[in-house]
Amino acid sequence: MYLKIDTTSSENIIEILDENFAVSYKYEKIMAKNESEIMLSWIDEIAGKKLNDARGIIVCVGPGSYTSVRVGVTIANSMALSLNIPIIGYKIGDAPKYTLLHQQSFSAPVLPYYEREPLITKPKARL
Repeated sequence: MYLKIDTTSSENIIEILDENFAVSYKYEKIMAKNESEIMLSWIDEIAGKKLNDARGIIVCVGPGSYTSVRVGVTIANSMALSLNIPIIGYKIGDAPKYTLLHQQSFSAPVLPYYEREPLITKPKARL
């Protein structure tokens, strides 16, 4: 099984894929503000003990909301590292390159993709 995570919009999508990368289960939920902290509980609810049998993780890296993309990519990287399974990222509009999942273990984290510099805060005036 493979786990696919997409948090690039307010509608979060978690999918369980079979060995042929066909969707065997799909969970969609609109995320309210500050609800990202329960994302792991959604994944546990969906995959549970099957996560130990996961062969890889696929994550959408953007573009999208700065915070939601960062949360999804961080969760996917953390899970792949802790389970020692491969991870791949893909951008919206691109097809995931599933062949990259044929490696046997975690090799490197994926990075979020933003179309522009994040506008997190305005520069503060110096005193």
